[in-house]
Amino acid sequence: MEQNSVRAARTLITLSVMYQELADGGRAVSAAEEALELLDPEHEPRLHVYAQHSRVHGLCLQRYYAEAREAMAESAPLYERYLDSISQLRVALVEGKIARGLGETEAAESHFLAARHGFLKEEMAFDAALVSLELAGLYLEAGRTGEVRRLAEEMVEVFTRLEIHREATTALLLFADAAQLERITAASLEQLATYLTRARRDPALPFQDAS
Repeated sequence: MEQNSVRAARTLITLSVMYQELADGGRAVSAAEEALELLDPEHEPRLHVYAQHSRVHGLCLQRYYAEAREAMAESAPLYERYLDSISQLRVALVEGKIARGLGETEAAESHFLAARHGFLKEEMAFDAALVSLELAGLYLEAGRTGEVRRLAEEMVEVFTRLEIHREATTALLLFADAAQLERITAASLEQLATYLTRARRDPALPFQDAS
């Protein structure tokens, strides 16, 4: 019975991640919470923290930032002990989203920069691009358009150099062009982030600019 519960929890965590990629925070949270109900943190600590992190991510998608921070604090010892270095970078990204959602701009920028640096070091282009879009949103709100242009240009260079994804590179080129003309909006950043989240699993997924 215990092994069946663990298998079911793994499936639910996978489902939660899928809902995250679809930007469906409510279902992401529900699936993660179902997984948590099946897991004993003492016997399956690593899986438990993955489920908790999926729940936190879903809460961020719903803009429940205070609740997301509380959930992260509850699991802080497990985060520190059981997450690998790449997962820690993703934690930094989520911490940045929470800080930004709570109006803590300097803390958000610090978390985003740390995550971006780590992803670039690992040559994880999609992750680095998604963090760059979070930073671009911060900079756009602050009127720091020059830094938005720099981020856009750097991500085009990374995707071109690594030959990651032709369509995604095209999307980033359009982003860079819009940044040069100072035509970036919060909506266009969200559109591009949604596209990149899906494109990382689909090398042929075309980008459709809705602007």
